[in-house]
Amino acid sequence: MFEGLGISLNTTPFSCLLRPLIKRGNLVVSLSASGQVAAQNQVEIKAKEPGEVTFVAVKANQGVKKGALLFQIDPTVTQKNLQSAQIGLETTQLELVDLLAGPDELDVLKAQNSLTQQEQNIQKTKDSIEKSYEDIFNEVSDVFLNLPSVMTDFRDTLYSEEIAKKEKLTTSENITTLYNSLLYSDYVSKDHLEAFSLKTESSYALSKAKYDLAFANYKSMSRASSKQEKEDLLALNIGAVRLISDGLKDTANLFDYWVDQRTAKGLSVFSTVSTYQDSLKADISQVNSFLSSLLSAQNSLQSNKDQLINQESSLEEAQISFERLKEGATDLEIRTKKLALTQKQ
Repeated sequence: MFEGLGISLNTTPFSCLLRPLIKRGNLVVSLSASGQVAAQNQVEIKAKEPGEVTFVAVKANQGVKKGALLFQIDPTVTQKNLQSAQIGLETTQLELVDLLAGPDELDVLKAQNSLTQQEQNIQKTKDSIEKSYEDIFNEVSDVFLNLPSVMTDFRDTLYSEEIAKKEKLTTSENITTLYNSLLYSDYVSKDHLEAFSLKTESSYALSKAKYDLAFANYKSMSRASSKQEKEDLLALNIGAVRLISDGLKDTANLFDYWVDQRTAKGLSVFSTVSTYQDSLKADISQVNSFLSSLLSAQNSLQSNKDQLINQESSLEEAQISFERLKEGATDLEIRTKKLALTQKQ
């Protein structure tokens, strides 16, 4: 209902009431809102075979139907896998055929020849071991042809009175003469020389005891002695020769120190000392050669023993394989191969 003003001709104001026309019609109501649309179901798409995607056939938000092409994968990997599977299948088929066919005559002959060759190699190794024991006795014999003279030189270098006699000094053993021939007031050098002397005498005593034992052992043996006795003799001689080598080196150090101290003090070096030094060098070289020969004989024997063990083990395995080869494939092997073939088909 509206209220307004009316105008009359006589200009006198008056009030009037206006009513709008009422009629039928549709009432329209609209709503607006904001948000996101979420799918009720989601499907994860995976390829059965791995590979690089080379082509995508759909776009974002595009509708698709069952069976529609979505993307293409590079078939290279799949083709290689298929080829490998085919090769594996054919290989298994051939292996099964080979098992069912039984042992091949040529394979049996080759296996037989291999056994024969291994048996011959074992015999050769046994012969080498026998020779090694002969070599041991020969090496020890050669050592004792020359070692006694080395031990004589060793003793005389330390305990003879040759230096005092040649230099016309107070008679005393060489090792004592060396000590007394240093300056009386040179206490430091004398103390050091005494330390060298004590070590040298100890080395000589140890090597002499070991040498005497080895030499007595050698004299009680012959080529007919047992293999174990020869091995023990070899080990004993290696120990003795090693101690002798160490003792000679200690003696050389003793004489070298004496020469250095005499030279440093401006004193002359006795000619007999120089002769002993030359003799020590020759003896050390000879003894080291003995040691190398003895160790070589020991290593050769052990190497042949190890080789024989390996050869006999290999022969035993080869004999078992040969018997299996002659018998052909077992039922279990055939069933296993058939199962493998079924799995690859």
